[in-house]
Amino acid sequence: MKLFRRILQLVLLFYAFPAFLKAQNIPARDPWVFRSVLDNIPRALTIAMHPDLWISYNTETCELAKIWKGGVSFRGEVYTSEKIYQPTLSGVAFYTKSGYESDWIIFYNNKYLKGQSKFVSYKLYQNRVLLKFKILNDAISPIILEEEPIFYTSPTSLTGIKRIFRVIENKSDAKISIRFNFVKMPNINGFEANTACLITEKTEHIISKNKSEYSLNGIAEIKNTGDTFIINYINEK
Repeated sequence: MKLFRRILQLVLLFYAFPAFLKAQNIPARDPWVFRSVLDNIPRALTIAMHPDLWISYNTETCELAKIWKGGVSFRGEVYTSEKIYQPTLSGVAFYTKSGYESDWIIFYNNKYLKGQSKFVSYKLYQNRVLLKFKILNDAISPIILEEEPIFYTSPTSLTGIKRIFRVIENKSDAKISIRFNFVKMPNINGFEANTACLITEKTEHIISKNKSEYSLNGIAEIKNTGDTFIINYINEK
C-alpha cells in the first residue's frame, strides 16, 4: 500500500510539474525584491523577476510603474558615495506609466467612481512576492486586495508577465476594474485574461518590413471571489 501511494504521488508530481514551470519567477539577483529611488520615483519597489524581465511598482499607489529588460544602475550616496546620483534603470524600457490617473475604477450604486489605490505591504515566500494594497473612495468601505506578479511562459513558449489579483475584503460589495497597458506584444492577440475585458485602444508599431509589435489599452474586471489574472506576453527580441 505504501509503495502504491508513493507511485501515485510521483505520477501526480510528474503531471503537475509542467504547469508549475509555466508561472515561476527566476530571480535575476539577490535580493531580487528591494525598495529604492528609481528614475526619480521615491521608494519604488523593484522586482527582478527574471534575467530578461524586471518590473517596478510605485509604493505610494501599488501601481505598476515600469517594465524593462536589463537591471538597475546602483549609483548614489548609499551605493557609491556619489551624492549627485540616484539609482536608475539600465537596459531597454518596455513600459513606463505616464500621468497620475488612477488605474482603478469602482462601480457602486449604479455609478462609476474613481478608486484611489494605496500600498500597504509586501511579503516574500520562496521565489514569489505578494503585494497588499487597498482601494479607497469616500462612498465605500476600503477594498483590500493582493497582487502577485509572476514571470510566465505559455504552452507555445511565449513569455511575459502574469498579474494575479485576489480580493481579500470588500464589505461594500462594489465592483472594481483595473486599467491595463499591454506593451511589446508579438501579435495583436498577445495577451490572456480569465475575466471580462474592454479593449479601448490597439496600436501596431512597425519595427521593420516584416516585423511589427503591438500595444493594447483596456479595462479588466476584477472578480470578487477567486483569482483574476491578466497576462502580457512580451516580444523581448
